[in-house]
Amino acid sequence: MVSYRYLKITVGLAALLATLFCFANTYKWERLKLVPEPEFISHGKPTQAVMVNGISGVKSDPNYIMVAATGAVFASTDGGGYLKDCSESLRDNYNMSVDVVSKNIAFVGQDPGLYATYDGGKDWKRINLGDQYGPAGVTGIANAGDTVYVASKDGLYISKDLGRHWIKPKCHWNFCGAYWFHFYIKSPGDIYLSSTRDGIFHSSDQGLTWTSFEPGALTSYIFTKKYLFLAKAIDGFFSKNLLTKKYNVLFDAPGKDFQPSALAKTNNHILYVGDNEADIYQSIDGGKTWHEIAKHLTKDGTVNVIYAPTKNVVYAGIQPHGLWKGTLVTQHKK
Repeated sequence: MVSYRYLKITVGLAALLATLFCFANTYKWERLKLVPEPEFISHGKPTQAVMVNGISGVKSDPNYIMVAATGAVFASTDGGGYLKDCSESLRDNYNMSVDVVSKNIAFVGQDPGLYATYDGGKDWKRINLGDQYGPAGVTGIANAGDTVYVASKDGLYISKDLGRHWIKPKCHWNFCGAYWFHFYIKSPGDIYLSSTRDGIFHSSDQGLTWTSFEPGALTSYIFTKKYLFLAKAIDGFFSKNLLTKKYNVLFDAPGKDFQPSALAKTNNHILYVGDNEADIYQSIDGGKTWHEIAKHLTKDGTVNVIYAPTKNVVYAGIQPHGLWKGTLVTQHKK
């Protein structure tokens, strides 16, 4: 026979565990002002549409961010309170990606090519990668210390000295026609690279050779220790157990056709997914459960990119409605 004391302790522990694992975060959202607000030229006429394609920062200071937007690159040292154009020489070009190495060094990818700054954005210079005109359509940039990786429609480029010298590995993967590349670097010997057309490829030799890891078109992806999370605009939102290789279809938002468009993570426990209706969902238990932290930030628009340096702040580029910031207000039960 179970004693009353044992039952009371068991129920108490169950209640405690339920309390610990049923908290959901709430955020206060605001659209950040870009100074000056860039204009996007559509059909020969300026429009207020602002495309934010990349957000990057430094781990040592979560308040420092750099944003690649339509026609300009912006930097902030106060968490987006003041986002100043730091790219006069890059204006009027379509900035598609950004990677911040430090507060002084950053790289920006454009359709015309690759640019770098070594003085915090005061001056930018076109990077010669060994080709006559440089790469076209630079949409993927990442760094592992002094090593910088660049993916474009013209191929893959690697620099081991922060952009001063470059090599172009011979890849069996056909870059031609592929677009919107995304790197994920676990370590210099464990690198992943995706395109929206071809899926994910893996390199175990610092990017010199690549093998197919996850074939098929996708929008975005992130890794945790045990899982690969995949956003596929048409097929949905999945997780893949890296040990068993089994897939699991994750939530469909109630009452609508959920189409994931962007994934991000703060750490292996705090994850984010945005969709094509300007909604953002968060998981605080490594992807087991999800809750909505932003609902219809704009009447129309797609979450193009998410950057969350800490659990206290989330940045999101909503296409075509600029840059948004969510600040943690409180935690409460779901």
